[in-house]
Amino acid sequence: MTEQRWGHYRDRTDARRAAARALHPDVGGDPAAFTAAFADIDRVFPPRRARTVTADPPMLVQRHSRTLASVLRWARRAARTASRTIPGTRRYIEV
Repeated sequence: MTEQRWGHYRDRTDARRAAARALHPDVGGDPAAFTAAFADIDRVFPPRRARTVTADPPMLVQRHSRTLASVLRWARRAARTASRTIPGTRRYIEV
């Protein structure tokens, strides 16, 4: 009976979806029949084995250069210093 009921589906996922639509307790189905159907489906369509990875992929370590950041920091600091030291430049607070 198990093969006749669930064997005509394309794969395990389709059979489990059909069983859930027909037998789920939220739509008025019997919980025992629901779990029995899932067990039958697992017997008809055995779950696939999980792929095992034998080795981790190589890690690429990338070091970012701090040269650009340090140049920008120096430029900002120079601009702030220049605005304070150059005569005739006025800041917003002084206006």
